[in-house]
Amino acid sequence: SLGRAIELAPDLGQPHSTLALVELGTGHVANAVKEARVALALDPHSPMNLAEVGYVLAVTGHTADAEALLATGQAGESLVILDAAMLRGFDVLAVQSLRQKADAAVRSAPGK
Repeated sequence: SLGRAIELAPDLGQPHSTLALVELGTGHVANAVKEARVALALDPHSPMNLAEVGYVLAVTGHTADAEALLATGQAGESLVILDAAMLRGFDVLAVQSLRQKADAAVRSAPGK
């Protein structure tokens, strides 16, 4: 179980970000956001964490935090966050703003 994984390795972010998705899927929004923030604090550079945390933050309405992750994430994580924003039904201008920020982050990424 995820609880056992967290017990065995409390300093790993991945079990927390996965738990955040489970909490979100079962309607426990506050717990989802809490676990997402714990995951991000423990492992802020993991692409999987960035994608899962960004998704949780975007679909729970924490758009400023999701936008901040766009600036630090790689292209794949940015697209996951944008998909979540669209699923949430953000207005067109909000999604366009997120898309512009994601595009700018991709263009300024090293090696691009």
